[in-house]
Amino acid sequence: MEEKIKIGIIATYKNDSLPHIYLEKAISDSFGVLGVDYGTTWVSAHEIDSLDALNNFDAIWIPSSADEVDIKLLKVLKFVREKNIPMLATSMGMKQMVLEFVKNEVGDAINFENFISEKDKSNEYQTISVKIIPNTVANLSYKKNSIFQQDNSTFEINANLYPFLSEKGLILSGNDEMGQIKILEYIKNDFYVGVLYVPQLNSTPDNPSKIITMFLKTGIRHYLQKQEIVVK
Repeated sequence: MEEKIKIGIIATYKNDSLPHIYLEKAISDSFGVLGVDYGTTWVSAHEIDSLDALNNFDAIWIPSSADEVDIKLLKVLKFVREKNIPMLATSMGMKQMVLEFVKNEVGDAINFENFISEKDKSNEYQTISVKIIPNTVANLSYKKNSIFQQDNSTFEINANLYPFLSEKGLILSGNDEMGQIKILEYIKNDFYVGVLYVPQLNSTPDNPSKIITMFLKTGIRHYLQKQEIVVK
């Protein structure tokens, strides 16, 4: 494969952010195993003039973002979801992912904020156990019934929201020991997954993050599918 796989990271890079530093490292870990050349581009949602420019990416990562609603980012997420571009949302990025879905798929039937519980803000990471639901992308990625991950999230998604999400295709694929939602995925897309933890912190060159590797594998397939269309 002569050309690079293009990974879009929709955020402003912060060199003092542990998740951002480890994000680049985790992508390198996974592509080191996959043996494919790649390039990453960090771009804020507010710097994207045309959503069509997102089609230039083979996969898109939405990392931690600000607590407040980001209308521009919601538009990015809607476009990516509808175009079936492989997407991984992590930590606060997952909150924006769910908000976009509620806004555009569930509609006015619910008030999203009523289903969010704020937690004490802490910079410390805790190790959490996540149960993986069978027959999901998460299960296909991890190939395990449970995993341990690092989490410092400042919110929880109330389980009462789940019926509204699953009815429209955003299903649960992982929860913690208390039953709290930790992984959601959109069944209509090849890879549209949100995780309420920081998977890149568990990645090493010898043992890359399984969910990140699956995300990037899907990006490679997306690239190849686009090349077939160009050739035709």
